[in-house]
Amino acid sequence: MMIYGPWSSPCSDQIELEVQKTLKVIRFESTEDCSFLDESQIVEFQETWIKYIQIFREIESPSYYDQSPVFLKNIDNPVWVQAAAESATALYSDKVISGKLFDCVPEFGKWPKTRLVVWHPPLPSWIKVNTDGLSKGNPGLSACGGVFRSDSCDFLGGFAVSLGTHSAYYAELMAVFLAIHIAHSNGWRKLWLESDCLIVVRAIQSRKLDPPTQLKKLWNDCLRKIDSMNIYCSHIYREGNRVADELANLGLKYHRLQWWENPPMEIQELLLHDFWGLPNYRFC
Repeated sequence: MMIYGPWSSPCSDQIELEVQKTLKVIRFESTEDCSFLDESQIVEFQETWIKYIQIFREIESPSYYDQSPVFLKNIDNPVWVQAAAESATALYSDKVISGKLFDCVPEFGKWPKTRLVVWHPPLPSWIKVNTDGLSKGNPGLSACGGVFRSDSCDFLGGFAVSLGTHSAYYAELMAVFLAIHIAHSNGWRKLWLESDCLIVVRAIQSRKLDPPTQLKKLWNDCLRKIDSMNIYCSHIYREGNRVADELANLGLKYHRLQWWENPPMEIQELLLHDFWGLPNYRFC
């Protein structure tokens, strides 16, 4: 069963009922319920809980929470608040018990920061291509892939190919070079090129690149094509580049350039995810 985090959509009623069966609400209405703590530790526990509650106040109504320095009021709180209560209590109990028994206090990491990563369609009359390259070992067995989509998110085509033994940088460059070549061959002169490799993006933007020797001829050819096109280049985190990433993985199977006019089964769900503008989560 999936339990959604505080940044996700609320659980359905059915899921919520199931989760409530397995989670407890942490409510200490008297010091008898926490007899293993002394008075100073109870105060520290309460202060810790206030910090946890402050994290969630921007997400749900403050009416869910107690404004005084005590714990959650009742079992009517959202399920994810109950889950947070369970987690925080376990962490704090471990800290207190470890300190009493072993004279050591474990340090727990901070909550990870989350960033929403969303794929955006291009402007009207523009074509957008997302590219990706991979190397199993860096250097190792490498491949690249890319996907072309219209301003209405229609799938215009995808490509993938195995590249042999090369670095990830080589694969990322090849993905971009092939994308520019394919776009130029199809007459797509307004091209938004997006990659999760920031070094490659900056090289295309500045047109200053010292590619590997075997790619210099391709790079010069790309520069000539770029001069006859209107190209916008941007960076996206890999979490928002999943379609191209999947095509690059598929490319390991193809020793000749593979072109799809219809999306392969492996990327159909990912394409739909991007079509609806659903976010991907990056944990920092």
